[in-house]
Amino acid sequence: MAVAEAVAGPSAPPSSSTAESHLEYLTRNTQACVLRPYCFFVSWQGVLTLAYRGFPPQLVALKQQISDYYQSLPKESPGSRWPKTSLAALKEKQRLTPAQLQRLNEICREQSGIFQTPGQVKAQAVMVNSLSTIVYEARCLERVISRHVVQLLQPADLADAAADEVQRVQGVVAEADDEDYWFHASRDGNRENHYRNAALGVTLVHELACFQQPSSSTPAAAATGGRISSSSSADGGTPKATSLLGSILAPSTVFSGGNSSSSSLAQLQGSSGVWSSALPGIMSKFRAAVEAEMPGLYAWFDEKSLHVTVRAIIV
Repeated sequence: MAVAEAVAGPSAPPSSSTAESHLEYLTRNTQACVLRPYCFFVSWQGVLTLAYRGFPPQLVALKQQISDYYQSLPKESPGSRWPKTSLAALKEKQRLTPAQLQRLNEICREQSGIFQTPGQVKAQAVMVNSLSTIVYEARCLERVISRHVVQLLQPADLADAAADEVQRVQGVVAEADDEDYWFHASRDGNRENHYRNAALGVTLVHELACFQQPSSSTPAAAATGGRISSSSSADGGTPKATSLLGSILAPSTVFSGGNSSSSSLAQLQGSSGVWSSALPGIMSKFRAAVEAEMPGLYAWFDEKSLHVTVRAIIV
């Protein structure tokens, strides 16, 4: 294990805060913010994820402050440099075929279109009003030894992710359209046992609050016995292949500067509803679509364990 070692620096907490760790101090002084869902995405090793538009400025600053202060932290892995929620991993001894990857990419396109629904921004967005430092016994956080939850500063800053953060996520998602992406999606590793077998570690995450309370099944899922068939093209045939990135965002919404951020903020401020209230149903439909096409291929993580990793502390 790589263990963080604190070093003195200008960001040291005031003497009145000596009862708390510096990590807690940094977290407590971070303003609450919002993560906006971007798309469903097949990550490396075939892991199914929900990608967000980018880390908002508050979390970018916190990640940098943690790295600056704890200089013995393990180097941040590429997978935690863009915000996502891992939903499922391939079961042991399973490997995606090129045809399966193509169909999964189509399902991701079909199911991600809902993130462009007008008036639904708040119901889909994740309010990051707390962060949890978790000592885990399984990487998927289905087995937790201890957790320490810190509330973030209010009021929340609803600003969108900065241009470079948005472009980072767009670059990751665009890889799915590369001809050789199957090589990455079918690589060894990160199967079910990687996430569920015993593995001690510490991580700083936001736990998705919409899954922490019991909720009823979505009407669409109930009507189909928990499985929802993916949509097809207008002529009833196989959905037409398009760019994953291009199909998620209309040209006017691809980030190109301040106007996109201002528009996103206006949509969020003008939308109604409860934060993340639509996410459980959206994720349920995505899972049902995958299971309808490829039953038993994936191991889905317990909904109450779903989270967004901000920074690994001990791995």
